[in-house]
Amino acid sequence: PKILTVCSMPEDSFSYNKADYNAVILRPYHSGTLNTENKAFRAFLEKAENIPVFLVNAPTGTTYDTTRVYKELGIIPLRNCTFAYAYMKVWAGISEKKNLF
Repeated sequence: PKILTVCSMPEDSFSYNKADYNAVILRPYHSGTLNTENKAFRAFLEKAENIPVFLVNAPTGTTYDTTRVYKELGIIPLRNCTFAYAYMKVWAGISEKKNLF
């Protein structure tokens, strides 16, 4: 499986071609948040909508305004989940053609 891993930073161009991958795992910055208002980020999420986008180190609850829009944007937060665990779980799920999480 081809899994795109993105270590998000403020002002990232998000010029990745999501269509070339089976899944995306986002590694957020600052307290598990993302700049959900970034136009490039939103355009990235809209491309190839059928590809799941996971977020590791997601805070529980709605601590920040950005966490409230994850569902709206199609982001699947993985709570209490390390990057290594998420990567292996996604990789195994795709390999076995199983539902991811």
